[in-house]
Amino acid sequence: MTFTAEEKTTYPQNWTAYNQAQTGEQDKFLALLADLCSGLPVLPSIYPPVFAIWKWNFEVKPKLKQQGPKPLEPNLQEPVHV
Repeated sequence: MTFTAEEKTTYPQNWTAYNQAQTGEQDKFLALLADLCSGLPVLPSIYPPVFAIWKWNFEVKPKLKQQGPKPLEPNLQEPVHV
């Protein structure tokens, strides 16, 4: 039996454009969200939760993934039932 290794396909990345898009993402999102909500009479109630969801998915969650899982610590406040 013989095995052959497949060559992994790679693609070039325009890192300058990627970095510019990432650094301006929040400003662009906020402008689009404000424009989207501008015709709605309930703007104050829609804008904050949508922004909070965006911030969690695109800022907080990726940072948590980079940090990795936290080790489990015993909860010494709860009694152990055997």
